Formats: sequence, structure tokens, C-alpha cells
Amino acid sequence: MNPTALTDEQQMIKETARRFADTELAPIAMKMDETSEFNVDLFAKMGETGFMGLIVPAEYGGTGTDMVSYAIVVEELARVDGSTALGVAAHNSLACGPIAMMGTEKQKKRYLPELATGEAIGAFCLTEPQGFLIQLRALLRASHHGKLNILIPMLMNGVEVTQTMHLLAQ
Repeated sequence: MNPTALTDEQQMIKETARRFADTELAPIAMKMDETSEFNVDLFAKMGETGFMGLIVPAEYGGTGTDMVSYAIVVEELARVDGSTALGVAAHNSLACGPIAMMGTEKQKKRYLPELATGEAIGAFCLTEPQGFLIQLRALLRASHHGKLNILIPMLMNGVEVTQTMHLLAQ
């Protein structure tokens, strides 16, 4: 067995993402770039396809796919339009991810279903001057076993979440 071969499910996801990128995204990508347009309808279609909830657990309305499948979708979208791929990646990784991994049950139930379906579009926002430095800086610590631990500072309790995560409702 080839350890780098895609599973049947991953191959199906790749074909779905490629078909979507070619039929839905390619015809409008140039216009979106030329006009600096954010196409809300396109993101709604990606929500219907499951692309907006790739890393959201199924119990909250997402597809709960593995990281290889997530990377495949982003790669297929990027093949046609990098901006759209980045939007999907940011939505999944910077908005859905922290809530899914570290949010309270109340936060998960409140935000993830709308995010997973594309009904709401997640964004990442820094509210303090030079805040990007905090996000770029990872705290590195060597363990006694020769391993390197990377700790990324993140606040996830009520007020902090609402200051750094915003939902853009249609």
C-alpha cells in the first residue's frame, strides 16, 4: 500500500473540489479580481458543498474531514483562484478551528452551525495596535526529551473571542 495515496473518500473530495473550482469558480474568478468583489453567493455555494465546514465536527453541521481532505479542497480552489482559497482557509482555520477546538459548548452550538453551512462567514480580526506580532510570534520551548513544543498564544473565553473573531452575516 502506498502511504501517500489518497483514500477513496479523499479522492472523491478532490474530484468534487476540482469540479466546483472549474465550473463555479473559474468562470467568475477574473471578474472578482478585477472588481475586488467578494462574492457572497459563491461562499454560500461552497457552504452547500461542505467546504465552509471542513474542520467542523458533524455534530455541529460540518463535514469533520481529515486535514488531508481539507488541504485538498484548499489546493483545488487555489489552482483556480488563490483569493477564494485563502478565504476558505481563513474561514475554516481562523474562525471555525479555534471555536471547534477550544470553544465552550455554548459557543460551539451558537456559532459553528452557521459557519459550517456558509450562512455566516468567519473572519479573523486583530483589535490591538501591532497585534499581528502577537499572532506571528510562537513561543518555542524545548522539552527534556529533545522535542520542540510550539505554543501559540490565544485567548478563548467570551470577551476575548468576540474581540478577535467576528461573524459577517449576510
